[in-house]
Amino acid sequence: MRRAIPVLLVLNGLCIGQVFDVASVKPAPPDDGGAMSNAHGGPGSADPGQVTFRNISLMNLLGRAFSDSFRIDGPGWLDNERYDVTAKMPPDTTADQFSAMLRNLLVERFQMKAHHETRDLPAYDLVIAKGGLKMKEAVADTGGPPVGASEESIKVGPKGFPQLTRPGMSTAYSNESSAVRLTARAQPMWRLVGILRTELQKPVIDKTGLNGKYDFTLEYAPIGGAASSPPTQGNPPQAEIGAPSIAYAIPSLGLILQETKEPLDVLVVESVQKTPAEN
Repeated sequence: MRRAIPVLLVLNGLCIGQVFDVASVKPAPPDDGGAMSNAHGGPGSADPGQVTFRNISLMNLLGRAFSDSFRIDGPGWLDNERYDVTAKMPPDTTADQFSAMLRNLLVERFQMKAHHETRDLPAYDLVIAKGGLKMKEAVADTGGPPVGASEESIKVGPKGFPQLTRPGMSTAYSNESSAVRLTARAQPMWRLVGILRTELQKPVIDKTGLNGKYDFTLEYAPIGGAASSPPTQGNPPQAEIGAPSIAYAIPSLGLILQETKEPLDVLVVESVQKTPAEN
């Protein structure tokens, strides 16, 4: 089933809607083996009037522009071709407006044509376990900078893992325990769901009904370090050697993942140019 792409209106190859004030899009220099993707600036950052992407794939840009789509289907090269993008916008641009600007940029510079489909896809439902929630709801914040705004917001605890003194989220890897520790303070459920989607590489649907902000710590093996199939209500987690996978660590928060299929949004890229239009 097709439906219109939100915000975008494409007429004779032109895009109408939210646009960047100025944007430069160029193929990234050839990779010598040491190039890394990075991004900085944009809404919510210390530089809200400009965003810079270095060595970013078109698939990554699509993911940022269409964050509501659970999957993106398109040419295989979307993961391989890399670009440098710099764009300026009003400093008060919202996250939704920024996503719309990225969508328009993809249409204008890459001549992208796409549509949305709803498909039944393998997914996980995140629910509260039978034993009840074990996370603590955060107390009201007394003010101060969020994590990242001040070094005083993060203190080093045992094994070199960070301890948060302000609202925020931090992930750190320990060579000693070969584990990732996710530390969160006063965070909503969608932040945890985002981590789960990345780690499990499948859609995760929040069905906990939890609307508050929570403090929690989760220690788990990174992707590939442990089996990722989640335990179920009738199949409690078994002990694993070393740190557990994130799916087996989640019950420590009083949550559990249930395998399911969900009707989810898929963005289908019908055509897109490798070489962007001139700036």
